Amino acid sequence: LTASGVINGLRKKGLRVPEDVSVVGFDDYLFPGLCDVGITTYAVDMGGMAEVGLQVIYAKVNGDKYQKGMNIVEGYIIEKESVTERK
Repeated sequence: LTASGVINGLRKKGLRVPEDVSVVGFDDYLFPGLCDVGITTYAVDMGGMAEVGLQVIYAKVNGDKYQKGMNIVEGYIIEKESVTERK
């Protein structure tokens, strides 16, 4: 959502995406119709995040030891039209 707003704002200022500015979003979610450019994004692993969360909740409920703090769940890049290769 934010990336589509950035692209539309850049266009209003006369800049072209991706020719002048590359834009990358986060979470691979876009409301339909907000932007006519496919936005390159970092997709989060929702299944992996849910699994880690459930493991922590299960351990806590059962009184087991568990790691408090931050858990890293990797995602991946989905390349679309909103970026260009650097030359």
